[in-house]
Amino acid sequence: MQPQFALLFAAALAVRLCLVVYGDWHDAHSQVKYTDVDYHVFTDAAQIVAHDGGSPYDRHTYRYTPLLAWMLVPNVLVHPAFGKMVFVVADLLAGWLIAAILALPQIHYHWFLVGLYLLNPLPIAVSTRGNAEALLSVLVLACLYCASRKWHSTAAVLLGFAAHMKIFPIMYSLPLWLNVDGDSDTTFTTQAGYLDRIIQSVRRFFSLKRLWFGAIAAGTFLALGLWMWTIYGWPFLHETFLYHITRKDHRHNFSPYFYMLYLTNGESDVFARVVGLAAFLPQALLVGIVGVVFHRDLGFCCFLQTFLFVAFNKVCTSQYFVWYVCLLPLAVRSTNLTWKQGAGLFALWMAVQGLWLAPAYLLEFQSQNTFLWIWLAGLVMLAGNIAIARAFILARVV
Repeated sequence: MQPQFALLFAAALAVRLCLVVYGDWHDAHSQVKYTDVDYHVFTDAAQIVAHDGGSPYDRHTYRYTPLLAWMLVPNVLVHPAFGKMVFVVADLLAGWLIAAILALPQIHYHWFLVGLYLLNPLPIAVSTRGNAEALLSVLVLACLYCASRKWHSTAAVLLGFAAHMKIFPIMYSLPLWLNVDGDSDTTFTTQAGYLDRIIQSVRRFFSLKRLWFGAIAAGTFLALGLWMWTIYGWPFLHETFLYHITRKDHRHNFSPYFYMLYLTNGESDVFARVVGLAAFLPQALLVGIVGVVFHRDLGFCCFLQTFLFVAFNKVCTSQYFVWYVCLLPLAVRSTNLTWKQGAGLFALWMAVQGLWLAPAYLLEFQSQNTFLWIWLAGLVMLAGNIAIARAFILARVV
């Protein structure tokens, strides 16, 4: 390992370890806890699994794969901070995978790009507070690394595993699918007519290599799901997957849809489904278009898909930002953004969040009715995110 990388990883580890230790002290001396409530949910579910022999879904609001509760059983058998250390290690592994992907085409400054993740306050805070997003980052980055090496079968297994952990990585299926056997899409074997060209295109889209990739990815996802379902039944299926599709989260969040969901809370289920579908359609359309247009540059494509998915999601919290921050170095690698332009985009990203946080603070801590202002700030934040996405697209090196 090069000296700058060794120093970078040492600094990243030291910062995270200090915050894990500080978090324990802070929780013991402050009413506002450092540890995220989700970590207590994970630990309670692990307690039920380890000592009571029950289902993790006996713990109210546990809406994750049982694998996470199983993994964190040492939280109750060894030490309460065990899970945080797992997430810290996963964070460092994600950084290593970013470095491995960036090293494929030799880049002189890829140590700086790795630092965009390893020394980024957002993933540092998320992992040390006890959120499990780093585990998903590792699976997604490992999938992209294998795809870049053309280890498509292994990438398919990792994709299926990632979708089991959280359903949204399934959107990466399209660019990954198009990258399998992608060279055959560019030429036609004959000078046949229009109909024959359509038939050839369909055959190439569903080539044997791509079908094999799809079978492995879907098989992995279904096998894990069937395994969990045979143990925990309907609660697993509902809490892990269906809940996130049908949820009616009307609490204030970054989403431009939150105010509409808040005002329509309590309406009929049919109306709620229509609202949910209306929110999903532009999100799905954007993700699909990006997946087709930019699939040849997987890192850039998956970053842009995730960025737009989060920006247009009907529920959006700062925890979701980690989903695309881990892909940010791969996207920056594909652009010719200058330092000044990058700093400007970062300032814009921070400014629109700050604009939202002001009325959110007044609502949360001062009990002032600022719902309308929060919604308007959310619209400004959406516009800012669209501007950032546009800047990345225009700066992409073709």
